[in-house]
Amino acid sequence: MSVHYLKHFLQQPFPGKAAFFAHILLPLFGEENVIDTYDEPLLDHHPTLRPMAEATGIRAITRIAHIDLGLQPLDIFDITVADRVRMTQNRVGVQQLVRRIMDTYSGAFLLIHYEGRPDWEWRFTFCHKAHDATSGTDARRFTFLLGPGQACRTAAENFRSLIDRRTADPEVQLDIDDLRRAFSVEALSREFFARYKAHYARFVDFMVSDVPMRQDFTGTSRPADTPEARNREEKPIRDYVKKLLGRIVFLHFVQKKRWLGVPLGAPWGEGPDNFLLHLFSAAAPAQQADFLDGVLEPLFDRGLDTDRSAEGDAYDTLVPAVGTVRIPWLSGGLFERDRQDRLPSRFPPELFRDLFEMLAEYNFTVDENDPDDAEVGVDPEMLGRIFENLLENNNDTGAFYTPKEVVRYMCRESLLAHLVATLPGVDAHTLRALVESHNVEQLPAALAEKIDRALADVKICDPAIGSGAFPMGLLRLLFACRTALTPLLEARRTAADLKRHIIRHNIYGVDIERGAVDIARLRFWLALIVDAPTPLPLPHLDYKIMQGDSLLERIADVDLSHIAEAGAVAPPVQQDLFGAVDLDAARVGFATAEACATFRRNLERAFDTGDHEERLRLRTSLHRRVASAVLWSLAPRLEQARRTLADLDAAAAPLTPRQRKEQARLQAFVEQVEAPVAYINAHHALPPTECFLWHTWFRDVFEREGRGGFDIVIGNPPYIQLQANGSLLATRYAEAGYVTFDKRGDIYSLFYELSRRLLAPGGHLCFITSNKWMRAAYGAATRRFLAAEDTDVLQLLDFAGTRIFENATVDINILLAAHAPNRRDTQALTITPELRSCLTDTSLFRQHAAPCAFPADESWVILSPIEAAIKRKIEAVGTPLSEWDIHIYRGVLTGCNDAFIIPTARRDEILAACRDEDERRRTAELIRPILRGRDIKRYGYEWAELWLIATFPSRHYDIEQYPAVRDYLLSFGREKLEQTGATYTRDGQEFKARKKTNNQWFETQDSISYWEDFEQPKIMWKRVGSIIRFCYNENGTLGLDSTCFAAGKCIEYICCLLNSPMGHYMLRNSPTTGTGDLLISVQAIEPIMVPRIDEDKRLWFKSQLSNLCSVDEGKISEIIFDLYGLSEEERFYIVSNYA
Repeated sequence: MSVHYLKHFLQQPFPGKAAFFAHILLPLFGEENVIDTYDEPLLDHHPTLRPMAEATGIRAITRIAHIDLGLQPLDIFDITVADRVRMTQNRVGVQQLVRRIMDTYSGAFLLIHYEGRPDWEWRFTFCHKAHDATSGTDARRFTFLLGPGQACRTAAENFRSLIDRRTADPEVQLDIDDLRRAFSVEALSREFFARYKAHYARFVDFMVSDVPMRQDFTGTSRPADTPEARNREEKPIRDYVKKLLGRIVFLHFVQKKRWLGVPLGAPWGEGPDNFLLHLFSAAAPAQQADFLDGVLEPLFDRGLDTDRSAEGDAYDTLVPAVGTVRIPWLSGGLFERDRQDRLPSRFPPELFRDLFEMLAEYNFTVDENDPDDAEVGVDPEMLGRIFENLLENNNDTGAFYTPKEVVRYMCRESLLAHLVATLPGVDAHTLRALVESHNVEQLPAALAEKIDRALADVKICDPAIGSGAFPMGLLRLLFACRTALTPLLEARRTAADLKRHIIRHNIYGVDIERGAVDIARLRFWLALIVDAPTPLPLPHLDYKIMQGDSLLERIADVDLSHIAEAGAVAPPVQQDLFGAVDLDAARVGFATAEACATFRRNLERAFDTGDHEERLRLRTSLHRRVASAVLWSLAPRLEQARRTLADLDAAAAPLTPRQRKEQARLQAFVEQVEAPVAYINAHHALPPTECFLWHTWFRDVFEREGRGGFDIVIGNPPYIQLQANGSLLATRYAEAGYVTFDKRGDIYSLFYELSRRLLAPGGHLCFITSNKWMRAAYGAATRRFLAAEDTDVLQLLDFAGTRIFENATVDINILLAAHAPNRRDTQALTITPELRSCLTDTSLFRQHAAPCAFPADESWVILSPIEAAIKRKIEAVGTPLSEWDIHIYRGVLTGCNDAFIIPTARRDEILAACRDEDERRRTAELIRPILRGRDIKRYGYEWAELWLIATFPSRHYDIEQYPAVRDYLLSFGREKLEQTGATYTRDGQEFKARKKTNNQWFETQDSISYWEDFEQPKIMWKRVGSIIRFCYNENGTLGLDSTCFAAGKCIEYICCLLNSPMGHYMLRNSPTTGTGDLLISVQAIEPIMVPRIDEDKRLWFKSQLSNLCSVDEGKISEIIFDLYGLSEEERFYIVSNYA
């Protein structure tokens, strides 16, 4: 059977048991393996399932076949659903019943169809229980939507691939893993994105190459000269295409509801499911050539963004073959025309044809998939993945798409923590049952009402919303919990009303990327559409999901957090004799309680308004009010700064140091403020990425009596080093008032502090970030902040070495903290691959987590009870190596290894070129043997016969005394060896000199003032690597900068200790690189706690290193364990894990 044949079969009305056997089961598994169970009635054999089935609208469940797949058999069920039930709206009930079925069966195919409507869609669901440690034990479900009008391509291809395997080799027996891989939604997601991205690139490439469109959108007719400039210049084009294709994909979800192209007089839901493709195909060639401006833009503007309810929602498509049809008024702002929409945009017809045909191949499912229940198709979450993957320079933005199981874990744990804190008299197990499984059995009505009130009042924010994964996760969770509570309450509410209430009153978000804000809003709109039986105007989310720089509520050093308070007064300002400072316009601010109340009312009204003119009027009023208040704060200070600078410039006497410092400060202030002020004057609004006014735009959150602030701040903030891009971010946030700021650090540290500040008393913060802050030096300020007396870290999951993000190797952690007194009782756990299922089975986390009291002034290391006992013993007898009489250094940095590191043959050539024996002797002393990191082994090394031209600046060599060396170095080109950082061009090739220092061209990069320590007995080790090895050397060999070395007293003993299992154990939490390698730097070695020993012990360890071929490592380990006083159990633990 071909894919085309299978697709045709699956697009038919439900075929019944016999046809499914013939077309699917027997080709998949072979007739000999399929056991007919003769329609065994499951509800008769399991009467406990009948009440749930009746409540769900399920008429019958029959087991029609059994297939033995070895350890995990597969059962086939036929499930008949009453015609009154819409499966898209009763998904939770079906899920719960499937869970009960899967209590008995470990693998199943479910054929779900309607009782009396064969022309309606039907579903094929594959369920399986995962029994491995990494997947947990929940039943996973993958569903294909089949039947008339459905795409069915993916299902047909997946069935065909499995059948092909068996056809190629009839002896092959499929197993559960084969089925799981075939039906995984992840494969479809990757395929869809790859194809979507290709179409996106075609639209962008056309606009870039089309001179008129390029001129309109970028202001230039030809590309810039450099890739960086071209990338900046063409960003408006990329943003426009993202918006255009986002609108088109959104409409594919809407047409799944059959709301587009409904015949006049027909009810909603009677439209074609491929309206857009039909509209394009029916258009005349001339219309297809101008499809965007001639057909789509009018549809967006006059159709979807215009209220035509008085005309029965009739809309003339302008395509005669389609004519006038019903198009819903969606409002919301997605289709509102902006400046770019008004620009002429003509694309070749094949771009739209190919795009529509590609999209028509996929099943668009309006409801977002659950990690354990996925409809195999394109769901709204896919829009999030598209956004994350199309981000400009994804790595530079530090944005990584968060996996669903992580989102669900964090949403559940943060909401549960909030409920436990808010409802102290309610049993925590009862709340967990509600949050995790939506179980409300035996819950009293009064308690249900109390919980529902707490859920209705919660305020949630993601300050770096990205594509909206976390707010969407909490929307789904709040909706599921409150839906479960609804039967226990007197009030009745529809699903659409409940979701609208959650979006309006509970969810807030901010992002600096406009594309992120657009996608997040779009996902919320789709969440409302899924439960709406008929179209309703969507809410405007302009003041719920907003663009801005979350980290700044100031411009320069002017705090803007209080501009919305009633009674604000403009600061005094000096004016010249002619009154040149005119601030009359700027004095329209939040100076009265009435102005504050009006602003508040307009914000509330903006959410619901459907009138286009009113929407524009409210937007203008709100932004003008805010802009004038900000101008009120900035303009007088700017004018004062300019006047003071003019006075300083006009001063007759030379400026004092203090005056020069003030002059520099004021100049910086003017530079920072002039551009925003000019923008405000020109646009009557703030620059969108300049800052974000938390206390103005989200004033309803901060004005709550006794609870000012958010109850939950959750997210995955960006991971960007502040020093990246020429320290642009470090400069931007250095004076922003963050105590966690460290110019060597990462931007997520600032988000930790910001989010903690945004919390209401008792509120909760839940973040997933890089875990570098836990141990790195730059994380010290973050650790102190999180260990403060008013911050209680409840949970810390460290995923060190366990990969979470699909496209990143960064090690991460999940932290849950409360704005509450610090109890110093964090439940902490290091997540290994075997324990990753803690994310899906939280009982595992509670079982394995250990209480930790993290200090403010040390690295945060998660210890098990046995590790905590070992730590106490180490601290009782050990002295940090930083307090020993030893010196620890990095190896030699040359800045140009090609010139300074030479093989033996080259050394011999240089010596042979010496003019006399005296020069040869001096030169031989200058060229010294050197080890690289890779040469170092345990205790010993394998020298690669490499030598270093050791022209250390600290030794002040006269290169003219070494003419053979001089001539050899000059053969590389003096410009290349100069230490100026300058750029040169030779033979058309550009190259750079070495980094700028004060050293001479022939000298090494580092001064190496410690060169004499190389002559001492020493330990050497590779600075970065996955294997820890320390060698002992006493012949003066040098080390490259890929090594470190230590010299001093008791060095033989220290070498033995560091090579022992105990040494490996103490180094286990050293900083790591992005690839997971240990970074054994000076900072990692100095804190190691080592017991002092007497002279006899020192001599014994020295004797062990007198012959490196006979080191008794077992005896060394035992003696070292004795020095620390470890028990047999503790010794066994270390040897088992770190030997």
